[in-house]
Amino acid sequence: NEALEKVSPEVRAQINKVGHGVYRMGSKEVTLHTTNGRLFVYRIGDVVRHVPIETLLKEEGLLTPPSTIAPAPVSLTPTPAAAFSPGPSAGSAAIALLNASAAA
Repeated sequence: NEALEKVSPEVRAQINKVGHGVYRMGSKEVTLHTTNGRLFVYRIGDVVRHVPIETLLKEEGLLTPPSTIAPAPVSLTPTPAAAFSPGPSAGSAAIALLNASAAA
């Protein structure tokens, strides 16, 4: 699952399968299920929660924060208009190829 890919290998090593849909995460026993392709926590211990797995991982501090990417520097110098002139597009090349094959 994509949510579990963000979890460090050390934390993943602490998750053990107990039974069908039941896992032990550290000291907590959770029941997991999927809905529309998304992984949800249905139960934590005896408490019914029905929250996305990401919510539990964030609450427990197990989800590693995404790396921050610095924005690209902005140039304040004007760009010549020739840099924006459209060249032959892939669409026109595809049309030319179709026309050539139809003529053959």
